[in-house]
Amino acid sequence: MVLEKEINTNGKHSGFCNLQRVTSVHDWESYKVKDVFDDGTMTFFWRAHTLTVLFLLTCALVYVAFFEEVSTDLEYNVKRGILACILVFLLLGVTQIPDGPFTRPHPALWRFVFCTSIVYELALIFILFQTADDARQLLKHIDKNLGKPLSEKKYGGNCLLYDSSHPSDPFHNIWDKMDIFVPTHFFGWWIKTLMLRDWWICTVMSIMFEILEYTLEHQLPNFSECWWDHWLMDALICNGLGIYLGMITLKYLSMKPYHWRGLWKIPTYTGKLQRIAAQFGPYSWIQFDWQPTSSLTRWLGVLGLIFMSSLLELNTFYLKFVLWLEPPHVLNILRLVLMVFSGAVSVREYFQLLDDPDCKTFGRQSWVMVAIVVTEFLVIAKFDYDTITKPLPTHIIYFWIIALCSLFLWTVWKFFCKKVEGNQDLNDSQSPLEEEVINQDDSSKENDGVQYTHRKLSLPDDGEDWNPWGEEFEREKSFYMVEKASPIKVLTNQSLDVNKQFSKNIKNDASQPFESTYHVEIWGKAAIGLYLWEHILGGKLESKMDGIWNYGFKKIENFKLKFRTGPGVITTKAPNDVQNLILVLNGRSDDKVSFAKMWLDFLPQFRNLRFVLLIILGNEQCHNEWLVPYMSKSGGLVNTTFVVYDSPLVDNVHFYQWPLGVATYRGFPKVDPKKLDLENSRPYVCNFLGSIYPHSSREKLLNVIQSNNLTQFCFIKARYEWQPKETKQTLSAYIQSLHLSDLTLSPVGMNTECYRIYEAMAFGSVPVVEDVMTPGICGDSKALSAPAPLRLLKSFNAPVIYIKNWAQLPDLISQELRMPLEDKIKRRVKIVQWYENFKIHLRENLLSVLKTNILRRER
Repeated sequence: MVLEKEINTNGKHSGFCNLQRVTSVHDWESYKVKDVFDDGTMTFFWRAHTLTVLFLLTCALVYVAFFEEVSTDLEYNVKRGILACILVFLLLGVTQIPDGPFTRPHPALWRFVFCTSIVYELALIFILFQTADDARQLLKHIDKNLGKPLSEKKYGGNCLLYDSSHPSDPFHNIWDKMDIFVPTHFFGWWIKTLMLRDWWICTVMSIMFEILEYTLEHQLPNFSECWWDHWLMDALICNGLGIYLGMITLKYLSMKPYHWRGLWKIPTYTGKLQRIAAQFGPYSWIQFDWQPTSSLTRWLGVLGLIFMSSLLELNTFYLKFVLWLEPPHVLNILRLVLMVFSGAVSVREYFQLLDDPDCKTFGRQSWVMVAIVVTEFLVIAKFDYDTITKPLPTHIIYFWIIALCSLFLWTVWKFFCKKVEGNQDLNDSQSPLEEEVINQDDSSKENDGVQYTHRKLSLPDDGEDWNPWGEEFEREKSFYMVEKASPIKVLTNQSLDVNKQFSKNIKNDASQPFESTYHVEIWGKAAIGLYLWEHILGGKLESKMDGIWNYGFKKIENFKLKFRTGPGVITTKAPNDVQNLILVLNGRSDDKVSFAKMWLDFLPQFRNLRFVLLIILGNEQCHNEWLVPYMSKSGGLVNTTFVVYDSPLVDNVHFYQWPLGVATYRGFPKVDPKKLDLENSRPYVCNFLGSIYPHSSREKLLNVIQSNNLTQFCFIKARYEWQPKETKQTLSAYIQSLHLSDLTLSPVGMNTECYRIYEAMAFGSVPVVEDVMTPGICGDSKALSAPAPLRLLKSFNAPVIYIKNWAQLPDLISQELRMPLEDKIKRRVKIVQWYENFKIHLRENLLSVLKTNILRRER
């Protein structure tokens, strides 16, 4: 078996913005790898071949210098010399210029586009220094048929849709308007929609150009059209259908999974052909959300985009008019093609400049594109100043004065007057929470080169300020300051029916009155606290001071829950008036147990404390006896404990079992089951990504895969050194492997239960788990009928495949290959639905225990 190389999608991106931190609408760092699976296969096709190109270029120059017959034709030599200079410049750029934001079908194509746009800009500058006649005569060196005045076609005149005076062809006015501009309108707006990726902006630009044609029809005969040509044929039919087709294409591109495998690793010819075709699509996808009215900067930025795009379109008509170029001439077509490719990159760079706070540089392709538009306009202005300065009709002047004044007044109202009014309303009526978030003390001081910002960290009615600085900060900073991965974007799926099928297993004391509202504090001092808050309770988090502390609010039934986590959550500064507390701790290792004991020993300091529920990541060998003295039945303050792993302490009275959940500390996202693609074929039967340890179950699994040549069916990626944090690339690869596989292989580690089980179920991939006990004292419980290991999952009939050893894997793969797609789809729906219902059960069971204990304490 050949182990996969580390995925590397970075390439050479030094030419545009460095994508690191996210504070905007779009997570620019994760967009580099999000929704993209790439096996990292590098082939001859992808290399720059700089030395090869240099060698061939040198050979060509040597041939010209020593072996080619010398020509005495000056014009011939000048033309060849200019072409040779251009060719050398293009070869240099294609092999040496860093990659831009686009890499498909090949980065060299986009380097070529960039270099070609530079050549075109240099040509425009050269033409700018000529006279109009000289420029037109220069074009005759390219095509001898050029340099002749044009006969401009008018599209106005007789504007009858049905002309009864021509009984042989009453619709002749319509057919006369059918020329090359009809398909160019349609396909042009389809392409523009793919570039701008926004229906509103495209529609505004479409209507804007029709208005510009009305405005300038006295200057160019081409702009003189019938009303129905403007609004029916152009705006509604050609432009509208082009935009509609573009939006459908965008929807497809945004929803399809981006899965890249090496061509020679795909076993079937059909798969190879599909892979070749996919090479001409995007490598990944970014959905543009321009949000023009979200800020003044965005508004002015979008207006600038519309202005430059409109000017570029006008240049197309005016440039051919002043240089005497027929519309179908190859030079016009080549310019349009160059503008399409250059414009696509420019819009992508410009959107990132507006949206990415770390992007401070105007993109290089955008820079050249703006220079081209400006230079084209200057050429037009110089060569035919009389035409572009023809006075506008009076009604047109009035229209534009009204339009521009309205635009200016609306801008002032939106971004100045309304903002002041909104701030006044905010000051007049704010909730306690809003007051805390908005009216924070922003004073800061400098100390040792570090800027500390003092903010109120406690939630409303806590009674005192929350100090983020304490002895735990340095100890736990590296553990909690974890980057969150963006949710994966997948296809919409409406076949799930999440219901509370486990409700019968919940001890709900509904017969007892529960009319009061109870405030419950949740303090998360372990990563499983995030799983509790975000995945089980469905809460959201707000981060303050770069993750030093995070908080959230959630009201469920009669409970008002306040969640706090982060290194700023320390014992001495916690709200001392807390009454009902859910404390989340880590007891997996000795050092974590010492830290947990510190918190539990401090609980008596909270004088108003009435009820404590502990959720703890237990020891993997189930050595959790140290918890017993802290329980209320032993004289402690902890009323109930939920413990991870198959602890024999579980009795469903004082101790309950809690699942391990997903690895939130590694940035595993919360998956929306309604957006999962559960109905399409998945390219892999199974997957395993993980670290390999000597003499472990993982090593045995790898040996079985190698000896049975299962890599052709499964995605396997192994590493031989454990990493506490995932990189963006490895996390994306792992998530995609779950999304693109029907089975997820889950070998045992220190305990049979692992994060991989729950992560796989979130994506509809069936966990294949070894049904074996690991060393320790984990075992059965009288409170749970199912036997260990994984007795919690077994108690609720989790749709998991259990095997005794990995020698059974080849037979299992054979069964999967024979299973119809329809059965796989049903199984995926079942497992995702089961997992969602399982989380609902966990929430209701937790709240039921909480409710029962609070009512018991009130009696």
